[in-house]
Amino acid sequence: MSESTAPAVAANRRDALKGYVALVAIFVWVVVLVPPFSGWAHRFGYVQAIQFGLFNSWIPAGLVIGAPWRLFAPRESSRDVTGAGVRNAVQRLLDGVVERRRGGLSYRRAVSEVFAFVVLVIFWRTTPVVDVLVRHEWLTVVESVTLVVAGVPLWLDLIESRPFRPGTTRPFRIGMSAISMWTVWVVAYILAMSNDVWYRAFHYVGAGAGWQSTDQQLTAAVMWFFAGVAFIPVVFWNLNQWLRAEDDPSEELYKLVRQERHRGFFGTKS
Repeated sequence: MSESTAPAVAANRRDALKGYVALVAIFVWVVVLVPPFSGWAHRFGYVQAIQFGLFNSWIPAGLVIGAPWRLFAPRESSRDVTGAGVRNAVQRLLDGVVERRRGGLSYRRAVSEVFAFVVLVIFWRTTPVVDVLVRHEWLTVVESVTLVVAGVPLWLDLIESRPFRPGTTRPFRIGMSAISMWTVWVVAYILAMSNDVWYRAFHYVGAGAGWQSTDQQLTAAVMWFFAGVAFIPVVFWNLNQWLRAEDDPSEELYKLVRQERHRGFFGTKS
């Protein structure tokens, strides 16, 4: 293997591994929505909290890391006589999305993404909504779709997923990650400290006395765990990269190039 092809081969291997992350995220998404997991989630609050943690952070993060949109990249054999990639309707749609997200820094968009995340987290953890979820299993699908659809844009502005790049600076990403994590943690803290049982619709078949209180504490712990594992690495990664780039002049050059670049989804104009 020549030295010129080695980096390309390594990049392809990394891309392949990332693709598996997206497949795993989709697989987990399906598994937690079907029996037996769905049945457990309607008996125990902490199992439903596992669903919630996967929907609001882990699955969106996995989809962004895995970047399944790369599957729509035109292969070399599908290029026209001008050298431009032959794009189908999905590729052209994604081209437009990338162009909008490459238009420089967008703090307004980032704030709206965090706001949507916060609202959905609070909404899906309120007592009436959780009790309805327990009684109507099909609503869990609605919960998962809303949280994942809101989570993917948020994660696209937290981590890099080619050809998308975050539209904010690293300090702002740290704040976005912290607010998102703290929202889940605050809800979990209030739940854990409450003297009353929040969710009364669960059926603790075969469970002993006092299990409701124990289940509530486990639910809070699960929420803390999933949010922490998802967002804390993002906070420290961006903090580390920000501190390392403070004296790096190429960082400013990179920002200028990113703002001036107006190419198509895969590097050519459509």
